[in-house]
Amino acid sequence: MLVGVPLVLRRRAPLLMWLAIWASIALLSLLAVNSLEGLAWSLCSFSAAFALGAHASLRRAIAGLVLAAPVVVAISHRGALGLGLSQDARRPWSRRRCS
Repeated sequence: MLVGVPLVLRRRAPLLMWLAIWASIALLSLLAVNSLEGLAWSLCSFSAAFALGAHASLRRAIAGLVLAAPVVVAISHRGALGLGLSQDARRPWSRRRCS
């Protein structure tokens, strides 16, 4: 709900929508262990990125990307931006043999 609700603002206020989604993602990454996994998170973040690029001016889109970058770096440093893939799926040759 925290990540999906701001999508209502995607045409009228795309920068506000983008910042609200990334604030929700930052909050969820602090509160829950695996909240950023799955198709719902991926779909929401990709549709938010599309709406930011399609409905915001170039200056506001760049500002939104710059403001979201520290959150992305902090979450990816923890290894939480797996987009629903398990550790084995991200490293295909770690425990399986190549045939």
